[in-house]
Amino acid sequence: ADLANATTIASALETNVDAEAEIHSLRAQIETLRGELKATSEALLGARDELATATTREQCLRWASREMESINVELRRTVDEQSALISERDAIEADLARREEDLAAAEA
Repeated sequence: ADLANATTIASALETNVDAEAEIHSLRAQIETLRGELKATSEALLGARDELATATTREQCLRWASREMESINVELRRTVDEQSALISERDAIEADLARREEDLAAAEA
């Protein structure tokens, strides 16, 4: 009976030692996973910040692009107005030159 008890106790102690080793291994795995989770969370926060920066940059570029388009339209309008004024001036100068020729011819 004492031998059976001793065998049972030895088996229980061996099982307990194995369980303690398994618990230690699992705790180490949990700590590793916690570290990986923390690194992943930090990477995710970094990616979120980069995305926010990229989104802000994209919005600024869109705004600048719209502003440039508006300026371009205004410049085209100004060029068209200047071209019309130049054409009008050329027509007036041609008319004046014709009148001067007519006047010179009339005086002659």
